Amino acid sequence: MNAAQLTCEYAQNPLGVDAALPRFSWTLDSPGRGQMQSAYRILVASSAEALAADTGDKWDSGKVESADSVNVAYEGSALASAEQCVWKVKVWDKDGAESDWSDAATFEMALLDAGDWSGKWIGTARGVPAPLMRTTFDLSGAVKKARLYVSGIGWSETYVNGGKVSDRVLDPAATEYGKSVCYVAHDVTDLLQSGANAIGLWLGNGWYSEPEYGRKYGDCPRALVQLNIELESGESVSVASDESWKTSGSCIILNDFWNGEIYDARLEAPGWSSADFDDSAWAAAEVKDAPTGVLRSQLMPPIRVISVRKPIRMTEPLPNTYVYHFDQLFGGWARLRLKGPAGTKVTIKYSGRIWEESGLLDKRRHEAPKATDYYVLKGDPEGEVYEPRFTYHPVNYIQVDGSPCELTINDLDGCVVHTDEDLSGDFECANELANKIHQNVVWTLTNGLYGMPLDCLHREHWAWTDPATITGSLYPRKHMPIFWTKWLQDIADSQCDDGMVPHIAPAYHGPAFDAAWGGNYPPLVWYLSRYFDDDRMLSEHYEGMKRCTDHMDGIAEALIITVGMFGDHMLPGTEPGKEEFISPFTPPQLVWTGYFYRAAFVMKEAAEALGKDDDAKHYADLAKRIADAMNAKWLDTTAHEYFDGSQTANAFALALGIVPDADRDGVVDSLVRSITEKYNNHHHTGNTGTTCLIDMLAALGHGDVMWKVLNNTTYPGWGFMVSEGATTIWESWSLIAGCGNAESMIMWATIDEFFYNDLAGIKGPDYYGPEHITPGFANVRIAPFVPDDLNHAGATIKTVRGEIASKWAKTDDGLSLAVSVPANSRAAVSVPKLGLSDVAIEEGGSDVWKDGAYVAGVDGVESAADAGDAVTFEIGSGSYVFMLKSSAE
Repeated sequence: MNAAQLTCEYAQNPLGVDAALPRFSWTLDSPGRGQMQSAYRILVASSAEALAADTGDKWDSGKVESADSVNVAYEGSALASAEQCVWKVKVWDKDGAESDWSDAATFEMALLDAGDWSGKWIGTARGVPAPLMRTTFDLSGAVKKARLYVSGIGWSETYVNGGKVSDRVLDPAATEYGKSVCYVAHDVTDLLQSGANAIGLWLGNGWYSEPEYGRKYGDCPRALVQLNIELESGESVSVASDESWKTSGSCIILNDFWNGEIYDARLEAPGWSSADFDDSAWAAAEVKDAPTGVLRSQLMPPIRVISVRKPIRMTEPLPNTYVYHFDQLFGGWARLRLKGPAGTKVTIKYSGRIWEESGLLDKRRHEAPKATDYYVLKGDPEGEVYEPRFTYHPVNYIQVDGSPCELTINDLDGCVVHTDEDLSGDFECANELANKIHQNVVWTLTNGLYGMPLDCLHREHWAWTDPATITGSLYPRKHMPIFWTKWLQDIADSQCDDGMVPHIAPAYHGPAFDAAWGGNYPPLVWYLSRYFDDDRMLSEHYEGMKRCTDHMDGIAEALIITVGMFGDHMLPGTEPGKEEFISPFTPPQLVWTGYFYRAAFVMKEAAEALGKDDDAKHYADLAKRIADAMNAKWLDTTAHEYFDGSQTANAFALALGIVPDADRDGVVDSLVRSITEKYNNHHHTGNTGTTCLIDMLAALGHGDVMWKVLNNTTYPGWGFMVSEGATTIWESWSLIAGCGNAESMIMWATIDEFFYNDLAGIKGPDYYGPEHITPGFANVRIAPFVPDDLNHAGATIKTVRGEIASKWAKTDDGLSLAVSVPANSRAAVSVPKLGLSDVAIEEGGSDVWKDGAYVAGVDGVESAADAGDAVTFEIGSGSYVFMLKSSAE
């Protein structure tokens, strides 16, 4: 068994680690079964030479008897700003066998103290939307090491000696700038030279100084830059931003994420970031007020052009009007090739929809100049290529007007742009409708990855704090711990002094509260800390979670929250286009109070995990009293249902775990009757209720009901969206002509949880429910739901301990279930009996269950028990294939 995939603060070989005591993680490779780590040893060294000599001059943990392989904290000598370290780890398996050392990994500290920054925040005069900034400097010899630290807000591109430093776009990530400001550390060692050098910065508005809508953090873009250099001679050189820098307006004369970009190529300044460029006509940079937020290194992966897609066809509905059709709605922009006279203005419009009658773009949701770019040609006889820099758009159809040349389908590409997160792992089954819905979910997810969980691409350029809309167990199925760590910081930064958490974070619209939105802060922290086995996340946010819960306690009347903004949001209507913004069938007060209960329950759990006994008792009592108050107000103990049998009211109460035992079966029956009989196998739930249905139906033994809901292609449902041609998940349950609903929004993407959690059976934590998982999937539970009319299904997910896989297929006489469990984890695997009364199960050709009893002797399979409709095996790590058939044969 060997250690692999070494990470520090969840990142591989990171530059700019802010944590004073970084944490180390690794996965374990082992060809055998049932392997567990019994000990580890970590070496951290100041040089590769010391590490190669097995010397940990910064820290030698010694042999530590522990199974910990996730977030092991550094305990060595103090780490200095910008200090670079190398590290490796070895492990001992369950039998005490010692591994080889892992490959070496590196990490480099951030600028840890405000005093480490010598530069000033600089910019240009207000009204210059995308300024260029530059400076030059000389070096007296060869460069040994160089780090360039840049915070260019709202967005920036960084150049050294005429070339762009990286492929990052829309950088850095947006924050609550009054509390936190991201900067990026670049390794520019190989970009510098002896003699003359230059640094260039191109700035855009982003969220910081967006010119038309929302909150204005600043009146214009600005930047803080510092370049620290070590020469081979031993000399140290520092270059920092100040008023000696030069600045000029650029060829971008407008930029924002609503109205797009205006780019006049005639104003380009070739070579502007090179050392020999003549900037004598440029103005001196202006020293700007610094944002009040703390500088934080951005370890989260950047936004990039992830892929380039070709249009599937091009039409010309009007002379010199070209419409490019893509087979997928995505976030990003066009890359357009043109040739023509200088001064020609070309208009590039974006939309997710098209007018069938005219073949032109439907721009009613974002009339030009919204979601529109303009390019003015410079007249290059060799041709010109344009793509925007400081905006993004919904891309499904692109209309180009005013081209000076005849265009072809090959003259335009679509650039898919989002945060470059690890999207490994997937789901697939024998039902093509389910596969299509899943792919629509994946595209919807990527359309929301913009340094925060973005709501939609054309209207709401922000992140709602409603994880029924945002997470709902979806995003954590993709391994994005740094993404969520960063967004939790945004939420904490947005929290008001009285504990209230706004409905949007960063608080782009200012503070406003709804318990079903901002009240999600405590559950979200708890959920993610368990998912990633991250107690530091829990401890760092504990006081904020507590203040949020106490705020709800303070505004509640007799433990019922009566004020808020929403309720069960976007309920299906009687027909397409009749959706209810707030459900009239479920009282908003029930929804708000349910989130209050969930926060109190989570606070009890968090307090217990952190050893805060008094808090645990207080919040346990508070949660019980809230549950009692909810039941007293909304539970009909005669009909055994909540508030007239509302699907959301029943499902929410079941998910929260507040239903009294005497009423539980009746509430479940009421819920199922409503779905199957009253609504003819359709759901009638908004954002809260829908996620609860997905969390609960299979767990309650009614996976067949959820399966029927999923497979409906009539309104409302995911299948209806597919039947209407959707390639993403919509904001509403229909897209009626003329309505303003977004074509891509993550509200209903929670359906993916049913695919992973139930069809494939890889059980994660339910967002609403009280069910626990062992932190970081140290103990895995695999229990697939097998529909009668589905022949196979499977999924893989990446966790902090490695990949988990589950794939089942029906056979002529039974079922096969293949599972993989990472080393240092264990699993309980439930093999469905498929309704057979007497079953036999083999693994690897050997009996493991026969004549109603466990058969010992197969490596890794430790025990088994009859679980009624399944046989559950306790297994160690490794790969297994269980084969079930009737023992009567």
